[in-house]
Amino acid sequence: MAPRRIVLALLTLISLVQIVITQTGIDLKNLYDELMNKRKYQKVTPPYESLKEAITVRVAFHLHGINSLDDVEGKLATTAHLTLEWQDAFLTWNRKDFSNISYIYMPQNEVWKPDVSLNNGFTKLKELGDDVIQVTVMNTGKVIWNPMEVFETKCDINITKFPFDTQVCKLIFRLWTLQPQDVKFKLNEPVTLHLDTYEENSVWDLHSANIVLENGNFIVLLSLNRRPEYYLLTLICPIILLSLLDIFTFVIPVDSGEKMGYSMTAYLAFAVFLTIIRSSLPINSRTTSYLAVFVVSLLVKGTAIVVVTAVQVRLHHRRNDKDLPRCLRHFIRFSRWIRACFTTRVKPQTDNVNNQESNIDVHNSQHLPASKKESSKLPLDERSEDEEEEKNDMYTWANACAALDGFFFCFFFVAAFFMTIIFFCGISLNTASLY
Repeated sequence: MAPRRIVLALLTLISLVQIVITQTGIDLKNLYDELMNKRKYQKVTPPYESLKEAITVRVAFHLHGINSLDDVEGKLATTAHLTLEWQDAFLTWNRKDFSNISYIYMPQNEVWKPDVSLNNGFTKLKELGDDVIQVTVMNTGKVIWNPMEVFETKCDINITKFPFDTQVCKLIFRLWTLQPQDVKFKLNEPVTLHLDTYEENSVWDLHSANIVLENGNFIVLLSLNRRPEYYLLTLICPIILLSLLDIFTFVIPVDSGEKMGYSMTAYLAFAVFLTIIRSSLPINSRTTSYLAVFVVSLLVKGTAIVVVTAVQVRLHHRRNDKDLPRCLRHFIRFSRWIRACFTTRVKPQTDNVNNQESNIDVHNSQHLPASKKESSKLPLDERSEDEEEEKNDMYTWANACAALDGFFFCFFFVAAFFMTIIFFCGISLNTASLY
């Protein structure tokens, strides 16, 4: 009985023991020798399973970041890598024959790979990846290639809505030599575009990204929105403030002697600021930005203000013996009517006193001789003559210039207001039409 129990115990232990096969470097060496030497693998031979079927290359795009977008050169620089997968019929093995090895790594230049290249690259044509990049080969023949690059591509820049513009750039990948009947692209479902490792750019915001297959090419579409906060604070706000500053030229009276000097100072300040911000404006002759048109319009307004101010100073010192044109007389009357509407007059409380004095004068005038009565009418005649002289003195060149100050202040203020509104409304309408 004892030997039987010992045998049963040994059998139980043997059944519990699991045989573990240890993978060593020798196994990898044998597998590599089997694939490359014994089978005489040739990387120049396309790994067709059947010559009647094209090799399907599944593609996916991993975007890591937007490096820069040059407005002048029209160059987009992005950091990304591709994931390319295909079946290689010559790189398969049985896992049981090689210590259960399911995959190996091989340099990308030692296996066959599709001649994928960037079609709209900004530099010379070259193959993707680098010598340090390796491919993953599965025992089923599946090959996974992840070439990483800093892609520099051409991008058609439209600066019409600068700095609220949206640029749509393309990365076009194509098979340079292989024909569609030999090798074809297919999107690697369910996720084709990966943004897990994407890092935001300080100037450009990634609005949307998409991948399409078109004419056998693999195209990545990137929609980029420019961040306008910097340009609003350093560009647009100072321009608007300087455009309002030169309008207050018409608040300064001509007699102060500073009117012409102030207008020239405001105009030169605007011109000097334009030379400073010139480097911030994108250079592009194919499209014209609304901001450039807005700045030129404000510059024309400032030039008109300087010209009008010079003419006003000239007219102010004109002799009064020359009659005023009828239009200037209308301006003077209109300006006085406006002042009367917005000016509150305080009526003196002397009506009772004046009535009493007038009653006394009338009562006394009844007892005065005719000569005295005629003499009492002289002050009234003199008053009417003074009113006529005052009326004539109202139509002077100095008063005409003062009336024109109010008119031009309102005119140029309204012009600057509408130019600003048109600029922002035009940008907002065109931006909204994109979405």
